[in-house]
Amino acid sequence: TASLSGGSLRVGGTVDLTPLIDPVLNLRLEMQQALIVRNDAMSMRADGVISLTGTAAKADVAGRLELVRGRVFKEIEFLPLSLPDQLPPPPPMVRAMTTPSLPPPFALWNLNVDIVTRDPIRLLGNVLNGGATADFHLSGTGAAPVLEGKLSQQGAHIQLPFSRLELSRGDVIYTKENPFAPQLDLQGESVVGNYQVTVYATGAAAKPTLRFTSSPPLSEPEIASLLATGTTVGDAQSAGGVAANRVAFLVLSKAYRRLFNKAVPTRRTEEPGRASFSLNPLGSGSSLGSLSGTFEITPNWQAEIGLGERGFRGMISYLVRFR
Repeated sequence: TASLSGGSLRVGGTVDLTPLIDPVLNLRLEMQQALIVRNDAMSMRADGVISLTGTAAKADVAGRLELVRGRVFKEIEFLPLSLPDQLPPPPPMVRAMTTPSLPPPFALWNLNVDIVTRDPIRLLGNVLNGGATADFHLSGTGAAPVLEGKLSQQGAHIQLPFSRLELSRGDVIYTKENPFAPQLDLQGESVVGNYQVTVYATGAAAKPTLRFTSSPPLSEPEIASLLATGTTVGDAQSAGGVAANRVAFLVLSKAYRRLFNKAVPTRRTEEPGRASFSLNPLGSGSSLGSLSGTFEITPNWQAEIGLGERGFRGMISYLVRFR
């Protein structure tokens, strides 16, 4: 028995060295809250039982691992943002993970391990928050392992500067045909002003395809601008470059954080508030800056306040959505 960073490992069984060149193995590994990974971006522990039977040259590895107390800390830079009449830049290319393999004598070992989450992995960051559950099966051999299953979101949301996307569907799928090249199947909804926005991300995780729809209908560039800046080209409030000013303000904020080594504030609450605020410090044209806020009373009723050069304005709105 051994202790490992607050967890425990216990190994039992026998090793027959009579055939010295190819010993016979009959081992059992039990773990409890064992730390399997910890770095700046992730912390993960596991409970489980793994058996190893056979010989050193060819053995069977079978069992079940249950991931517990999983935490993922990820700071995502959402800049650069798109301006009106522009689609957002394509996601950066992610180098496809090469298929892992084990050297001899592990290359001929047969794998049969279930990997699941006992409790949801918590996603904690400045943009993506919520939970995720895993259900995987590791098979194949040490030389050619095969990972099948999927990672599914649970109550996750993406918080952008002027909008919030609730993920109604979010799966990262691993298939037998491409065990280490996952596919995305994500869908998120957001209410920004009077618009109901839906975002889809599908295809290979290394190069996903993004699609935007809205009700009332807008073009994809306008939807991207709406999510990024809270305004559209046709919005009366966007006249004079308000959307561009908001992007400029975010760029200045990012430069300030880099210059003074200030971290992006994280959002780690289980259920963020329904209030949102928008600051336009640069103004537009000859007008001065303004501050506005929205509080979602119900999905249909919302209160709005505004403070600018013309004074204070308050309004309660009822939203009728056509799907």
